[in-house]
Amino acid sequence: MVVHGPAVNETSWFFLPSPRNIKREFSKFLWGKISKVWKMLKEKTKRIKFKKGEQRKFLKNVLIELNCPSLRALNQFGFEIPYSTLKNYFNESRTLPIVFFEDLCYLAKLNYDKFDIQFLESNWGQVKGGEIKKS
Repeated sequence: MVVHGPAVNETSWFFLPSPRNIKREFSKFLWGKISKVWKMLKEKTKRIKFKKGEQRKFLKNVLIELNCPSLRALNQFGFEIPYSTLKNYFNESRTLPIVFFEDLCYLAKLNYDKFDIQFLESNWGQVKGGEIKKS
C-alpha cells in the first residue's frame, strides 16, 4: 500500500496544536471580527447637530431639491422612517442620524461642507443625562 503525504509515526501528534491553543486562537480571531463590526456600528449611529433653525432649513432645501411636496413624500426614496420621526427632525426635537444625513445629501446633491454641523457620539444623550443627574 502506498501512502501519499507526510509520514505518520508515534511523535507526529506532538506537532499538532493543542485544543487549548486552537480555542485561544479562534477566540482572538472572533473577538477581532466582533470589535470591527462594533466600531462600524458605532460610527453609523453617530448623530448630526445643527445650529438652532438650521436643521429645518436643511430639510426644506432637501425637499425643494428632490421636488417633494411634503415630509411624507421622502419615504418614496426608500427611507422607512415613520412620519412622526420626520416631523421631530423637522421641528428640531431630534438630531439627525449620520446615515440619514449622508443619504439626504447624496440624493439632493448637497455638499456637506456647506452646513455648519457638529458630529455627536452615539451615546451623547446618555452622557448629557448623566451630567445633569450628577449636578
